[in-house]
Amino acid sequence: MSSNILIVESKNDQFFLQAIIRHLNCNIEVESIEPTPPIIISEDDYKSMEGLNSKKLIAALNSLKADIEKGEIERVGIVIDIDDVDLEL
Repeated sequence: MSSNILIVESKNDQFFLQAIIRHLNCNIEVESIEPTPPIIISEDDYKSMEGLNSKKLIAALNSLKADIEKGEIERVGIVIDIDDVDLEL
C-alpha cells in the first residue's frame, strides 16, 4: 500500500498543520484533470527538515527516493512558510 508524505520545515509546522486539518475535519485534496480520491495525510506521514535550506530539502527528498522507487510512496508534498521574512505583494 502506498502512502503520501508531507515535508515540513519543522515539527512545529507539522503540529500546526495537523491541528488545522483536524479542526477543519477535512482531507487534503489536489487539483487534477483526472478524478482522484482525496489525499489523506496521517499522523505518521510527515517528514521534518529540521530547518530550511536547500541542502536539508535535498536530503529530505533523497531519504524518500528508495521508497518512491519501490512504490511505497505515491505523492510527496512540500510546505514551506515565510516565517519572519517580509513578503511584498
